[in-house]
Amino acid sequence: MQPIEFEARDGETIHGFLSVPVDSDGKNLPLIVNPHGGPFGVQDVWRYNAETQFLVNRGYAVMQVNFRGSGGYGKRHERIGYKRWGLEMQDDISDAVNWAVEEGIADSEHVAFMVPVMAVTQQWLALL
Repeated sequence: MQPIEFEARDGETIHGFLSVPVDSDGKNLPLIVNPHGGPFGVQDVWRYNAETQFLVNRGYAVMQVNFRGSGGYGKRHERIGYKRWGLEMQDDISDAVNWAVEEGIADSEHVAFMVPVMAVTQQWLALL
């Protein structure tokens, strides 16, 4: 697991973590994006994650993105995510994938997303 940092399309700095298989060169890997739930105040942190290790052990790179609205990066970072579901929050995750592809880490033809409770909640709220 290594910390990552990239610039979102609007210039905001976004942080997260990237895990790659030990026996790989870390290039052109199938990528699984595993966003945390929440969305507000929750964050991915530097610690053992059984799901991540299971996937990495099977040859996948796993990215955990602390998109805007996540905790741990100050009140501003959390606040700029308010009412941005389906907008900048999701853009941050898309920009993370683009960053990984541009860096040569991820194979653009093999990207998947794990769906946390947050994503289901967002879809439900969009129907209201």
